[in-house]
Amino acid sequence: MEEITVTPLLIQVESIGCTEEYKDFYMGPIHVKDIALAQILLYENSAASGRHLCVEAIRHFSDFTTRVAKLYPEYKVPR
Repeated sequence: MEEITVTPLLIQVESIGCTEEYKDFYMGPIHVKDIALAQILLYENSAASGRHLCVEAIRHFSDFTTRVAKLYPEYKVPR
């Protein structure tokens, strides 16, 4: 089964059955291993400077809740 990691706040919002609609709420999820690799690459490159955005894709919050509901059908995840 595929693993998904979320912040405690998002878990809490979903577990209490929040039904508020978020029309314009987007997320940029990324795996923690990808962040670690990006940090290593930046530290090894002395020319690196400034800010670096490290996200896999930008997705709408409803896509996230749909995926959580599919991975964990035992929880009542509002969509």
